[in-house]
Amino acid sequence: MSNEIGNLSMKEADRFYLMLKNVKKSFTLKSGVKRLILNDVSVNMKKGEWIAIQGPSGSGKTTLLNIIYGSVSPDDGSVIIDGVDITKLTGSRLQYFRRTKMGIILQENVLLPHLTALENVLFPAYHAGLISRDDVFKRANQLLELMGLEDKKHQYPAELSGGEQQRVAIARALVLDPPIIIADEPTGQLDLESTENILNLLARFHQQGLTIIMVTHSSHVAKNCETIYSLKNGQLVKIND
Repeated sequence: MSNEIGNLSMKEADRFYLMLKNVKKSFTLKSGVKRLILNDVSVNMKKGEWIAIQGPSGSGKTTLLNIIYGSVSPDDGSVIIDGVDITKLTGSRLQYFRRTKMGIILQENVLLPHLTALENVLFPAYHAGLISRDDVFKRANQLLELMGLEDKKHQYPAELSGGEQQRVAIARALVLDPPIIIADEPTGQLDLESTENILNLLARFHQQGLTIIMVTHSSHVAKNCETIYSLKNGQLVKIND
């Protein structure tokens, strides 16, 4: 077995929790033209780091998050998380890895309207076959309490404000205690007060060791992160020290 991952030695690789190495992705348009979205994107993240990815609309930010999450495969390159190249995982192995390692928060929280706040938080555990575990119920209730929603856990999404719905979505992403959170414009549809509440919650979990990868159009939101990257013309460039 080679003692290198890409051009990084194993000793160097041990320093990083998540590595993208020479990731490429293209899409073919209806016209038949092939459009390069990501071109040799490489980045190294340490465990517990909080990064922001900015860039113009259509630059490939969401595609990059989907590749990290494993829901989209790159045309070339590697995505190595906790020593595992997820581009080589398929089927149930990939699903299990995503379920245990990553939680995802979207701009549109996609809560299930026929489920209460608590039931929405528990939904990933239900999918994972863990719904009968007492510790999952305990964690779900603790998360909703932390989100300031203890008195609203039996309400349905339509009965909650946009900020409250997004806090439910964050609790749902965290219910299986993943070490990584992937957030795609988590405050994009919220007012300033709700945005600050969400950022404060993410900062609290980050201080507890959570690794966060966040796409945002907002420079104000990005300033809360340790490291800021810009994605433009298929290239990912660090823009802060």
